[in-house]
Amino acid sequence: MLLSSALSWGKVLRTGCPQSQPHCASLLSAAPYSPAECCFDYVKGVLRLDYLLDFYPTGRECYFPAVV
Repeated sequence: MLLSSALSWGKVLRTGCPQSQPHCASLLSAAPYSPAECCFDYVKGVLRLDYLLDFYPTGRECYFPAVV
């Protein structure tokens, strides 16, 4: 399984940051002309399903497809 970090509005987000938390919400707002999140790096490793809270694919606007 591939894990990823994401770039949003010029700031680095690490996976596992729930969008409902206030400190993450300001990082997730995007400009109207750019995608909300795009991955620029991948991390290969095993992910324990016990720790998985949520996942979603990056948008089609992103150059590298990923699951965050």
